[in-house]
Amino acid sequence: MDNFYLTTAHKLASKSHCMKRKVGAVLVTANLDHILTAVNNPIPNSNICKEEGCLREQIRSGTQIEVCRCIHCETQLIAQCAKEGISTLGSTIYTTLFPCVICARAIISAGVKRIVYSSPYSDEQSAELLAQAQIQVDQL
Repeated sequence: MDNFYLTTAHKLASKSHCMKRKVGAVLVTANLDHILTAVNNPIPNSNICKEEGCLREQIRSGTQIEVCRCIHCETQLIAQCAKEGISTLGSTIYTTLFPCVICARAIISAGVKRIVYSSPYSDEQSAELLAQAQIQVDQL
């Protein structure tokens, strides 16, 4: 099933409105009763990236990620679960890109047990935090 969910995340990524990096993700709950999807997108009801351009284009990759106006797909998945009353405890996230440190913190706090990703992202702090939290991380 890992390949199926990761392929789904890749198909979703093309729907992202992010100007810098199109990323898709799928969250599967521990008991497999919910499957949620998300992509990197600007803040809802905002055209600021289209109107003013991408701030990330002016910054070296892997630095100052907090400047991004997009909500990363991993964080969107967790927020979606919170809105819908779906537990993330023990869930798995399938994502096209290794999570940044901001998303890693949210993933740890949400009780996600596993991350499956396809493309690496050079964020040593994220990898360290996920390892310390004993979250299983697999690259396919």
